[in-house]
Amino acid sequence: MRYIEIEGGRPLQGEIAIQGSKNAALPMMAAALLTNQPVLIRRCPDIEDVRVMCELLQHMGAQIIRKKDSVRIQMRQIQNTVLPKALVQKMRSSIMLLGPLLARAGRAEMTFPGGCVIGSRPIDLHLTALQQRGFLIEEKEGCLIGRKKADQTDQVCRIHLRFPSVGATENILMNAVLGSGQTILSGAATEPEVTALAMMLRQMGARIEGIGSQQLTIQAVPYLHGTQISVMGDRIVAGTYLLAAAATKGDVWLHGVRAQDNRALLHVLEEMGCETEDHEKQEWIHLKAPAVLKPVSVRTAPYPGFATDLQAMLTVVMTQAEGVSHIEETIFENRFRHVEAMRRIGARIQVQKTSAAIHGATRLQSAVLWATDLRAGAAMVLAGLCVDGCTQIRELSHIERGYEDIVRDFRQLGAVISLKSDE
Repeated sequence: MRYIEIEGGRPLQGEIAIQGSKNAALPMMAAALLTNQPVLIRRCPDIEDVRVMCELLQHMGAQIIRKKDSVRIQMRQIQNTVLPKALVQKMRSSIMLLGPLLARAGRAEMTFPGGCVIGSRPIDLHLTALQQRGFLIEEKEGCLIGRKKADQTDQVCRIHLRFPSVGATENILMNAVLGSGQTILSGAATEPEVTALAMMLRQMGARIEGIGSQQLTIQAVPYLHGTQISVMGDRIVAGTYLLAAAATKGDVWLHGVRAQDNRALLHVLEEMGCETEDHEKQEWIHLKAPAVLKPVSVRTAPYPGFATDLQAMLTVVMTQAEGVSHIEETIFENRFRHVEAMRRIGARIQVQKTSAAIHGATRLQSAVLWATDLRAGAAMVLAGLCVDGCTQIRELSHIERGYEDIVRDFRQLGAVISLKSDE
């Protein structure tokens, strides 16, 4: 079994290029379903979730060519609308294929998607919206079976999301751009990854108004053409490295990521005493941490609020601040799974329902830790960087779903970190 070994207690220093965004690349790959022409996606991250998405698309009949960080996808004809259970259950983002597959082929069958166990993450918003769009969605023995109704009309379809779900917004977008009729979506998510997908669809010939706002108007078109696009920098990966620098009292430069996508995080880090500067056009962020971090209170929220995907890593930073910090988790009810491991290495964290109080500054102790999900796994790596001693991180498959090479990246920033094996 492979594991990460870290000799911590050293401040991170240096500069690093940020990989393409996982949460932007996956829906872009799904959108390639909507045309029979080639779609070239540049700066596509080399991560496990992208590999699974490639396999799913190939199963449906796509021709895929990968060269370095580029992926060329061409779905001339959809040959299979039944998605394999083993692949679907590997990745939550499998649900992204439901909307475009129904739009292009008129039917789809898949099991409920898998991924990290961080809460219920219901897909009812996806299914209800697709039903409103005129598709019949049935559940049979744990499988979702969708098909186009024969009586589907060209009338205006009005959909309101009671929660600004990123996945549901993206699925509705991809389903509504192809075919006929108009869809008006209110309560839409405004995350940068949603905007990136909408801009890509527009490049393919889609008619979308209100991009970047909570109300989107989509006028369907009979066909879409191919396109070439470059994936934005991964704001969660960038946030991970900024938080690691803060936790270790470091000084780092990140290239290839927009500060505007991480304003909520930068605001929190500045409250903790960090100095930050950035350049939007050149896409770099610089952070210098203080000798003593200040405690803060943070509440996760949909964009532009503080991202729930960064909550576990921020918890680690809070253990190094002088005083008591607080986090309220409003998105996922089971996102404090990392707390038990943190307590094992000496963290003083009290959890009450969806809130946590973190007491610092705490001297963390070396131990063997297991990643329980993608972001908790990254948090374990950050904890190891703070420990004055040797830490092992196991169950790396979770981390590899979202980080190209977290060992390489932290080593470039001066960490004493390596990938090892029991064999």
